[in-house]
Amino acid sequence: PALSALMPTRKQAKTSAAAAPRESGLRETVVAWDKTISHAAHTGVKDLERFGSRTFYMFLEYSGHGVLWLVLAGVLLYLYPSRALLATNLFVALILDLILVGLVKFIVRRQRPVYNTDDMRFSVRVDQYSFPSGHTSRCATVAPLLISMLPDMTLVIALWALIVPLSRVLMGRHYALDVIAGLTLGYLQYLAVVTLLWIPQAQCDALRDALLAFFP
Repeated sequence: PALSALMPTRKQAKTSAAAAPRESGLRETVVAWDKTISHAAHTGVKDLERFGSRTFYMFLEYSGHGVLWLVLAGVLLYLYPSRALLATNLFVALILDLILVGLVKFIVRRQRPVYNTDDMRFSVRVDQYSFPSGHTSRCATVAPLLISMLPDMTLVIALWALIVPLSRVLMGRHYALDVIAGLTLGYLQYLAVVTLLWIPQAQCDALRDALLAFFP
């Protein structure tokens, strides 16, 4: 009797069997809508490329590239002592972003849109995957960090952080859900940096002094 009580009834088994197709159907519906909306957005701006918008999109792409931001953080730390706190924690945020985005891309392995133009530069193997958008997560991580320390540039930084993610869909690099996931992951990374991984001013200054000792 005890064993039979642990075994699912025929009704429970039927309910579980019916739930799986419904979950699969919902997922397929969401993905289909994601692809449809993303393709429509991309197609809607294709005719503008003859006026140079592709060049503008490529500029936005480079502006959110991880390599560029790592270099900027290093230059900021080396040349501007007063910005050691910003530069050091910016570097921490960028490393966290590269690790987590790369890991999720490797696990999910969603292919980029078939209409994506193969002209990405400075990419690594995991960049062949689409989910989540690394440029978007980087914006969502870096922008609030910069705004908190450079309040006078809030408007410029906020506009950049909005335009770059939008351009990823319009450019055909990503689906809309990739961008939404990137925004979510990026902001969570920002929270992790400021609450768990934050490096205080004294340690940032010590790190800069050590850096100058190797590269005077």
